Amino acid sequence: MRPSRGTAIGFTLWRMSPGLRHAVAGLTLAAAGLSAAVDDPEPGEGLARVRVIVATRAASVAITTRDATVASYIPAVLAGPASLAVSRTGQTLQLSRNIAGQAAEVSFDIILADVAQSRVVTWNVTADSAAETSLEVYSLADSTRATLVDRFVATATSAQFASAPSLTLMSTLA
Repeated sequence: MRPSRGTAIGFTLWRMSPGLRHAVAGLTLAAAGLSAAVDDPEPGEGLARVRVIVATRAASVAITTRDATVASYIPAVLAGPASLAVSRTGQTLQLSRNIAGQAAEVSFDIILADVAQSRVVTWNVTADSAAETSLEVYSLADSTRATLVDRFVATATSAQFASAPSLTLMSTLA
């Protein structure tokens, strides 16, 4: 018997032989269990929640990290001209389209991955001019409040700062 044009051809577990049905069900449950095990990070796997606040008078600033990977971020413009933009390209957090000489302030709430408690997190800051640029690094381990961990000021076009291991100890996700 051929199905009519409007009838869908269905293939369900109930039409399978019992042995094949049990094998498919078992494989489905096993795959779901593996998926859950991979998606749920274990405590101490090197994840840290931090907020980085950047204040500058430069037209653009780029921030990268060493010994940590930016896994995700949420940007916010706190102050500056309407043209001010924040973005992420790969591992680079960027403030751009500021009016040179005008104060601008942005915030990045980020999750850092691959953070080792025995190593410092190095912040590389590059600006298009030698205008003063400040970085404030906050731990977001406590979801009710941000805790200031480090504050840095650069007056050159590039600078490098290191946050002590206390950053990772304070903000490791559980």
